[in-house]
Amino acid sequence: MVCFPISNLTQKKTRTMVSVAAVALGVALVIVLVGMTNGTLIHHAQSIENVGGDILFQPLGAASFLGLSKALMPIGIKNHLLKINGITGVVPILVWNTKQIDNFYHNIFGIDEQGFTPIGRRLEILEGRFLQGPYDLVLDKRLTQKTGLKIGDKVTILNHQFTLVGICKPNVGAMIYLPLSTLQDILGFPGKVSLFFIKCSSQQIAEKVAERLRKEFKGYQINIISTYTEELSKSAVGLRALNLATTAVAIIASFLAILLAMYTAIIERTREIGILKAIGATRHYIIRNIVIEALIISTIGVFVGYLTAYIARHIIIKIFPLLTVEITLRWMLIAGALGIIGGVLGSLYPAFRAAKQDPIDALKYE
Repeated sequence: MVCFPISNLTQKKTRTMVSVAAVALGVALVIVLVGMTNGTLIHHAQSIENVGGDILFQPLGAASFLGLSKALMPIGIKNHLLKINGITGVVPILVWNTKQIDNFYHNIFGIDEQGFTPIGRRLEILEGRFLQGPYDLVLDKRLTQKTGLKIGDKVTILNHQFTLVGICKPNVGAMIYLPLSTLQDILGFPGKVSLFFIKCSSQQIAEKVAERLRKEFKGYQINIISTYTEELSKSAVGLRALNLATTAVAIIASFLAILLAMYTAIIERTREIGILKAIGATRHYIIRNIVIEALIISTIGVFVGYLTAYIARHIIIKIFPLLTVEITLRWMLIAGALGIIGGVLGSLYPAFRAAKQDPIDALKYE
């Protein structure tokens, strides 16, 4: 039974390869695009979590992606926060973004001379030193590797010239660090910050402290940092819509590819199908063999799609080293299932059409 579909596949190798490629493209598209959106979310969330602290305190209207928000609040709130029982440290941050370094937008963190020390975490400097002068600059190691910048180089940011004095550990907070007062002056926001990282006396009381903050600072956004990734995923409606659209494209691509391939195959094998029916082949037998043929094409396409996705991921990261493409088993299984389902669905119409053919008319077909 299986030999019949396989022989059909080998007879028209070009058509088979095109069908496999179409399914593979749909599968790879889902894995890579979803991997890029999820990778962006995960990288951003992990960078915030790696700063340390237990609570993220933001003003009303602040965006989940920190660099997208221009909402500000007075730095003086820090003193009120430190008076609350259970809070042991508060770090003010002014967040902005720029694309002057490599024409891609990157977050800037304006931090004071203590850095993250009040919440028990120092900005780990791998080379050079920490910020001291007003026009000192610290960059993430990944960004310096991409741009080739070295300690002592002059870098223009927000139309001001800074000196690169330190290279820090990657994936912590932001890729660019400037002195808080300098960034405030450049932007014209003296005494203003974008957020506070808050450290509690223990993680166990973080939720209680957060509840108290929500009561005392109504309208402000207070989030537990340990659940920041989950909250960010929930708020990223646009990215979820993109994932849905991508999966829809994948299943449609598989459906149309198999539909066209199988329909063409049925037309070409009309006489052959007539012979099978004349010697006693049932409708069920005809449908089953055509669906099996589509299933084989789809399955091969899925595995080729997996390979294509990993190759595409490698190429993307090679060209854009700061981009994160997160390929997960869950989305590989989803993409594979969609490819196979789309392929099988695409084979049903040609299969039923073939099964309904009159054997006498089919034998007369030229």
